[in-house]
Amino acid sequence: MLAACLGTLPLTAQEWDISGNIGNDPQDNYVGNNDNVPLNFRTDSLFRMRLYDTKEATINGFSNIIQNGFLGITTQEQFYTGSVGPFSRIHLVDSALNSTLVYAQDFGYRPWMRNGITMTGNADQCYFGHKYKGTDTSDVVIQWSDNPASAPWGTDRLKFIFTNDYTSSQGTGARSLEGLETFRIYVPSDTQGFVGVGDFYAATVANGGVLVDPEERFDVLDGRVRIRQLPIEAPMDTVEKVIVVNEDGVLGWLDMDDLPSENRWR
Repeated sequence: MLAACLGTLPLTAQEWDISGNIGNDPQDNYVGNNDNVPLNFRTDSLFRMRLYDTKEATINGFSNIIQNGFLGITTQEQFYTGSVGPFSRIHLVDSALNSTLVYAQDFGYRPWMRNGITMTGNADQCYFGHKYKGTDTSDVVIQWSDNPASAPWGTDRLKFIFTNDYTSSQGTGARSLEGLETFRIYVPSDTQGFVGVGDFYAATVANGGVLVDPEERFDVLDGRVRIRQLPIEAPMDTVEKVIVVNEDGVLGWLDMDDLPSENRWR
């Protein structure tokens, strides 16, 4: 009986052939399923990844979103069973609380977020990839969401950060835990965004922890601005205004007629 069991065990229990396929015909040698079902990946008995089948879903109120062959990567198993699935070609989901609003928030989703990488977690979402506008007309997009400064929750900023080898004694700069911030986009409301150049994190630390953000459409925190080539067109002969700067470093226009009478430019 034991011999019979051993002899028939491979026929009933073996699910994987790890010896490899014979030949190199891609029509016959592949990992997958001929049926319309997803391909699941597990390690250490945990759900890690799913390659989705031919399907569609409604995401953030947008219906008929095609998800054929989209890839979801996370150990949050409810993403595979309790959510709409991937928002784009690749969707990275942070393992978090068992709430869709936390691990797969879709407030910022738009239907053009297809051929790229979506990341969700911490009750936020972002996307890096293509935005097709028409045949052979494509934009490369960095998108993030969803809380401007006017919202009751923490503001979501876009930052560019450079890091070097970590030094625990450094509170700011490239060797600090935060890193050297070089560029920031701050969104104070749903209708405008401010661009800042400089380490606004270090400025916040120096300000006693009180947040320092860009306050103008383009805000240079410190340092100087250099223009290597001024316009070479003919001089303007209809100049009526001049650029002035106030004590806060904010540039603005001033009508030449408003200059003091003793000003040598008049």
